Amino acid sequence: MDEQLNGGCFFVSGDKEGVYVFVWIDVEEIERVVRAHQVDVTDSDAVEEAVDRVVMEFNGRLDIFIANSGMAWEETTVLPSPISAYRHIMATNLDSVYFCARSAGKHFCRQHKEKTTFTGEPFAGEELVGCKRGSFIATASMNAHVVNYPHVQTAYNASKAGVVHMCKSLAVEWADFARVNTVSPGFIQSGLTAAVPEDVQDQLKEKTPLRQIGELDEMKGVYLYLASDASSFTTGTDIIADGGYTLW
Repeated sequence: MDEQLNGGCFFVSGDKEGVYVFVWIDVEEIERVVRAHQVDVTDSDAVEEAVDRVVMEFNGRLDIFIANSGMAWEETTVLPSPISAYRHIMATNLDSVYFCARSAGKHFCRQHKEKTTFTGEPFAGEELVGCKRGSFIATASMNAHVVNYPHVQTAYNASKAGVVHMCKSLAVEWADFARVNTVSPGFIQSGLTAAVPEDVQDQLKEKTPLRQIGELDEMKGVYLYLASDASSFTTGTDIIADGGYTLW
């Protein structure tokens, strides 16, 4: 995996607060630089400025972008819920992916067509290993595929279904210069699920063939696969990692 990312810029968007982590990896020098910035991912101008700034800081190129911002539905059914709640979750879960894709895509396209850094300089040395195309990965959810009982979260489900189809569409648009894929996790122990009552967690385990709640470490292999050149012939794909929940 390290060889695939040699000289690349690894860009990750975080939780609903808009935390970004940027990792520059240069294997030959055994150098890893990690920086964190906080950005409002529902603001298209702020997202574009952040992406441009980080690409400038890290060697003038962008190879991998993971759009992972998201929030849970905190209301009840549709009728009593305020429209503002719907707009907020759509802005965080769906609009942010569009903004991130648009900001990352222009760099993927430039690098493929012009073979230059953000400042217009030719890339130094040979073409990077494992960087035939950029890789854009967005986090969706198993709720893009099923209505997850006992949760009542129409807006959340719709936002994640939108992420999947948006990325399938982008995979066609960007076939020349980037691969675009999504990951649909099942119920994972994380900040978004910490408030779920224990009895509801027990119901989810019962409905999952593997009879467990997923751990964050169990997701990393999926993202590494899509980020690396191991998936060079994979685009427009949604990988469901849900312990088998959607099989029933």
